[in-house]
Amino acid sequence: MNNILKTMYELLNREERRKEILIINFTKEKIKNAGIENYFALAVCANEAEYNKVKYNIKNEPGHKYFDKITIFDSIEYKEVLNMKFDVVIGNPPYDRTLHLKILSSIYDKVKKICWIAPIKWLKVKELSEDNKKIADKIEFLKILSIEEASQLFGIRQETELGITVIGNGGYDYQQLSILSDPIVKKCIEKSHLFLKNKLEYNVSDGFRVRLIDLKPLNAGTGGKKGTAGWFNRFILLHRNCSWVYENGYQNNKHWSFYNGTSGCKQYTEKDNLPYSIHFDYMKCAVNFENSTKTKVYSYIYSKLKVNSHTNFSLLPFMHSYQYPWTDDRFCKYYGITGYIDDEHAVPGSEWETILNTMKEFE
Repeated sequence: MNNILKTMYELLNREERRKEILIINFTKEKIKNAGIENYFALAVCANEAEYNKVKYNIKNEPGHKYFDKITIFDSIEYKEVLNMKFDVVIGNPPYDRTLHLKILSSIYDKVKKICWIAPIKWLKVKELSEDNKKIADKIEFLKILSIEEASQLFGIRQETELGITVIGNGGYDYQQLSILSDPIVKKCIEKSHLFLKNKLEYNVSDGFRVRLIDLKPLNAGTGGKKGTAGWFNRFILLHRNCSWVYENGYQNNKHWSFYNGTSGCKQYTEKDNLPYSIHFDYMKCAVNFENSTKTKVYSYIYSKLKVNSHTNFSLLPFMHSYQYPWTDDRFCKYYGITGYIDDEHAVPGSEWETILNTMKEFE
């Protein structure tokens, strides 16, 4: 990735490369080395001091024209350039606080495709602002550069991860970034080979199946307070009061409550549809799976997810076998979670203590 601009340019398809491209904060020399011909080179500065510095550096190297235009963000000159006709933007904006986001907000709805390199911390927050979410929903590709990779790339120490992002048609699951920022969840997901999305089927009724409830966002105005319906849906994957295991769908009311003696569960008829569910050949495997989702380890992972779509299913682990129960003790050993003593006690300062303390908030 020695020529970062060329790398970004090659993320565009052939048709997009033929379009008029606005290139931000790459010099004409780098643009030429990347093999780009139809471009407008724009320098965007954070403030007047930076603007004067760029002007001074260029003035002291006569014979070199680095940019077609040098501007300060949100200035009249900057807005004039944006009013020009461009189909694609390739940018390396200033990383001055949130300026890179402000620049992105000013251009994302004016062009068809953007290839951007900038800090990705903004994508890791739990709740995006309305404007940022509009941009995030258009992300179709993201390559993350570690601090070390980014520092080596630019020859100067970077203080945060960078992302090479293609913004256009959407489809990228950016929600995983906020989840993977949690070291315990990251450890669990990286060691998992299967996830619920790999096993999830819709309206299928063969054998034993565990039904998964639809995941819903917090109710408006509740703020996620304990005791609200929204809070309940936010942190509970499966029904707590009775099992959601069914044999051959709903026909003949073959609900697992008939096996375990629980009460208060809805009785179904053959006309009812079985929504999202996971198949198991044996009853005990279905029960072991369902019980595993009620462990503290699994509940901790679930508590970190954003509940607004089935994206959650793509990050919830599905273990290689459910022939034997998955308890918290077994999960901790498998994932290498530190500090487990028993289900209620942990070594001080350990990962298991973090899980126990977090789960107390949801009791």
